[in-house]
Amino acid sequence: PGDPPTCTSESSSSSSSSSSSSSSSSSSSSSSSPVGVPTIEMLDSMKYLGMVVKEAMRVFPPVPSVSRICEEDDTLPGGYFIPKGTHVMVSIYATHHAPDLWDDPEAFNPDRWEDTTSNNINQDNHHDNDTSSTSTSSSSSGGGKVPHQLGAYIPFIMGSRNCIGSRFALLEVKALLAMAVHRFRFRLPPDHPPIRRTSRITMRPSPDIKMTVEKR
Repeated sequence: PGDPPTCTSESSSSSSSSSSSSSSSSSSSSSSSPVGVPTIEMLDSMKYLGMVVKEAMRVFPPVPSVSRICEEDDTLPGGYFIPKGTHVMVSIYATHHAPDLWDDPEAFNPDRWEDTTSNNINQDNHHDNDTSSTSTSSSSSGGGKVPHQLGAYIPFIMGSRNCIGSRFALLEVKALLAMAVHRFRFRLPPDHPPIRRTSRITMRPSPDIKMTVEKR
């Protein structure tokens, strides 16, 4: 996604001493190879990368469900009463795959995010906190609607007890994905069995995914 992120060291300045010049030249030549670690600015410019990460976390939320304890009597909008002290299970997976919230929810389609969200890595959870609208919007590329309802997209849950490592996790996954696809090609073998989803504490593939990795 985007241009290859590369970083090169600046060549060493010349020295009046021939020995210093030789040492500097040797040091420069050994450290001038591309490092390939993207900066935050580079990641922010990789729009499609951000769309892919968001869609992956919608279709395959790392933690498929969480539980909470109701701290006071409450009544849901549909009229269902929840007494204080009730253990409530929140299914992130079911929410992300709800057909009344998402167009074609089982399809992996990053284009659905094209016109609806910022790619800035410091704003990746802003969609969770958008209470300004309850409508849906459609991508100009036909990617389908992305709901604006509060809580429709909650890979890190939301509120005061959301995942405290979400910012770092998103930065990490984007950086690793950018470097991996820049250097390698990943392919499933033709005889690989169908991949299903299973969960314990976190979601994982079943069976394990065995891929062919080729250097670009």
